[in-house]
This record gives sequence, structure tokens and C-alpha cells, in this order.
Amino acid sequence: MPGLINKESRGALPLSVCDITSCVRGYTLAMTASMTYENIEDHAIEGVCLLVYVCVYEYT
Repeated sequence: MPGLINKESRGALPLSVCDITSCVRGYTLAMTASMTYENIEDHAIEGVCLLVYVCVYEYT
């Protein structure tokens, strides 16, 4: 699943650093994600972030 897409070439940019923290309290989840992508082009580019959030829960 790509995260940051080069708008010009529509190719995925490589993810170089990812830091995720989370905290669960009762039925509440807080999550923070910090992602750093590497520009492999020799010029500045414009990117678009594609983030798919999937929430799965199950009652037992």
C-alpha cells in the first residue's frame, strides 16, 4: 500500500523513517504516525498522500 505518491510520475516514494505511537484507554484509541519519505528525483516534486484507514472490531 503506497503512502506518498509522486503526482508527476504516479510512482510511490520510498519510506525512510516511520514512528508510530498509540494509547488505548477503555474503548478509546489515540494514534500518531510520523512518516518521512525520500525524494529520489533530482528536483523538487509535489506528492499526494494516500492513506487507507481500516478499523476492525469484534464483539466477543
